[in-house]
Amino acid sequence: MDHAPRAAVPRFLRACARRVVPATLLASLLALGVAGGASAAPTSQPAAATTSVATVGNAVVGTAAVEPRAIADAPDDQVSIYAAPADGGLVQPGGPLVVELVVVNKTDAELAPAQLELSVGSSTIDTRFALDAWNESSSEAELDRLDLVASLGSGPIAAGETTTVSVSVPADGLPFEAADDFGPRPMAATLASGDSKLAQARSTIVLNGTAAVEPTLVSTVVPITSGLLADADEPLLGVDTLLEQTAPGGRLDEILSAVEASPNATVAIDPRLLASIRVLGSAAPESAISWLDRLTALKNQTFELPFADASLTLQSQWGAQQPLEVTNFDFAIDPANFADPADTATPTPTPTATETTDTGTTTPSEDSDADTSNGVDASATPEATDAESPTASPTEEPEPLAPPLPTAESLVSFPYSMSGVVWPQAGTVQSTDLDKFRGWGGESIILDDTNAGVSADADFTESAQATVAGWNAVVAEKILDDAFDDAVHATTDEEWNEAATRIATLLAVVTRELPYEPRTLVGTVTRDEFDGERLAQTLQFVDGLSWAATTPLTFPGDDDTDRREASLIDGSVGETAFNRMTGVMQTIERAQVISTIFDDPLDYSDPVRTAGVGALSTGWANDPPGAQTAVSGLRDHVTYTESNVQLGDTTEALIVGRDTELPLFVSNAVKDRKVTVLVELRPTTGAVETGDAVALSIEPNSMSRVGIPITAIANGTTYVTVNVMTPEGEPLASTKQIRLDVRAEWESIAILIASIGLAVLFIAGLVRTIRRRRAAVAGDSSDDDTGAGPDAGVETDTVDATESTKE
Repeated sequence: MDHAPRAAVPRFLRACARRVVPATLLASLLALGVAGGASAAPTSQPAAATTSVATVGNAVVGTAAVEPRAIADAPDDQVSIYAAPADGGLVQPGGPLVVELVVVNKTDAELAPAQLELSVGSSTIDTRFALDAWNESSSEAELDRLDLVASLGSGPIAAGETTTVSVSVPADGLPFEAADDFGPRPMAATLASGDSKLAQARSTIVLNGTAAVEPTLVSTVVPITSGLLADADEPLLGVDTLLEQTAPGGRLDEILSAVEASPNATVAIDPRLLASIRVLGSAAPESAISWLDRLTALKNQTFELPFADASLTLQSQWGAQQPLEVTNFDFAIDPANFADPADTATPTPTPTATETTDTGTTTPSEDSDADTSNGVDASATPEATDAESPTASPTEEPEPLAPPLPTAESLVSFPYSMSGVVWPQAGTVQSTDLDKFRGWGGESIILDDTNAGVSADADFTESAQATVAGWNAVVAEKILDDAFDDAVHATTDEEWNEAATRIATLLAVVTRELPYEPRTLVGTVTRDEFDGERLAQTLQFVDGLSWAATTPLTFPGDDDTDRREASLIDGSVGETAFNRMTGVMQTIERAQVISTIFDDPLDYSDPVRTAGVGALSTGWANDPPGAQTAVSGLRDHVTYTESNVQLGDTTEALIVGRDTELPLFVSNAVKDRKVTVLVELRPTTGAVETGDAVALSIEPNSMSRVGIPITAIANGTTYVTVNVMTPEGEPLASTKQIRLDVRAEWESIAILIASIGLAVLFIAGLVRTIRRRRAAVAGDSSDDDTGAGPDAGVETDTVDATESTKE
């Protein structure tokens, strides 16, 4: 028989999904498939206008169309039926049997009117073998042995619609008497059309009669976790979240109330909850502080989970030598929230002797040591009165020392009643994990029966206490675990009743196996987020069973001679989980690299590390898509931070001369954080040489300029790669190539040309001056040769004398 995936049916119907008998061919035209909880095929009959109702005996039957509830998760292309007995499957002696029958039409055609039948067995189910046979068998012979207690016609059901039918069968219509023995009995619901069965579901009910037996002991382990949280911006539960979840009616409040009302439940506590509240100091909501006080005052047994309930099995099988831990919460601590209110008040001046304005007399200090034994203050003597001392200034108390901030150890400390308890993800432990668990402080372990084998010769349910590969262990019942899981996630009463029926049935069967030899079963509650009210309802339900008694969790001792030996059945967390942890570790490592660009590296890397631990929570195993989203979000957070440090838009530059600088700009868009980086040039050819990387500090939301030394070797076009790095030299994401047009000798040529030009100008000026002199001398000689008259010689002498004087 095929089974649909676990997520393919609603929680309250999962067990029923394993109990449905395949339908036969309908009208020899439609093949009926079987998947999950039911088998079906639609008929092509015309829809009836009304729903017909029929009774058997005194059964009272009512039908009602309801909003789609199970339709989203029921198997596609089929008609499914599910049966959920009321009151957790308990039938009181002399009381009626009330059952909710849910019919889901997930086909593309309308379901024609059909017949609903409810049958109940008269004999009890007394062994686990018989219970498994009933749940898993598809034998029609077993159904024939049941008594029909109700039959009715169902109206048409449109494609994609759901109908719920409530059936109440009075005591005289049931195949057993009120005085009969307590115990589980088989029940089946069938949807038929003529001789063809369209769908079928199997369940059980339990006659809640007097149980003259030794009750089966039940230990329940309840986790109180911080939930599935892996956000680097809020790696701990914030004020708003705590206020919502610890307030009356909040998730954490309801879970704590449930275990307070069930003192035999054992509580596993996530330290992230403790740190989230305590790290807020005086800013923590009153409801959260009160909740923590209630948790501390619990009378239940308690033990510690890893921080954020991170999966130890995943870390071990991934290859971690030590579990990932959070050792620093400074990033979340505001010192102002831990200051003594008295220390933060304005200092009050200490009164001292002061001179009055009007009289010049002094006022005695309140703490003066003056001698007043004779009723006279020394400060009031005439000498003191006449003294003209200046007014004394008020003195302030010395500034108090800052109060010590909480340590990581103090933030997660708790008075646990049990130590060294390892609670791995169910069904995942391998033999190689056990040595690591021991090295990580483990002393005892909780496994489930898919991870630990039973004794080969056991023909009854054994107690949970066992020795597994040298470990003191308890082996939880997976059937019980699954029923608890479905019960605490139930969104409707039908869902919860179906899950509670499985709990009551299993405990009744175990009790009937050996009525006077009580054994202990362990049931664990799921590690993801669940409904606290449903948890309380489930714990109280188990407490009220006459054939069961709750008891605190106990592990076998080394001197316990009655403990059984159980072999370890290797499991695995799976490839998907391995990939998740790889992504987490890579992200944490990258965050540590990037953090060195900030003034306080831990203030950036520790929140990422804390969120990374949260991404390893055991509860993510029930939500693989959500786990992948969490890891992707964490990686995006780190990538976004790195991308906020960027080089400017420079793509090309002209390099003139041999030794110069290449100007570059780097921006910092990281909010409220200054960054310090190294900027480096790397040539791609021998045309240029570059110097060492240059350090650059950039304020938040700003841009800074840096000049990188560069030496031109040869002319031409070349490229250099610009890298932005951490102060330790680790490259960041921002990098680019810049095209350089190198003119290494242009500077020398320009100097030579300028020098030649200056020389030419100097020579030209000199030549011009000489030529002017010569021209002037030549002009004077011409005048001498052409001069006439007796005074010519005298004039010449005068001119010569004048020129001589000038010289």
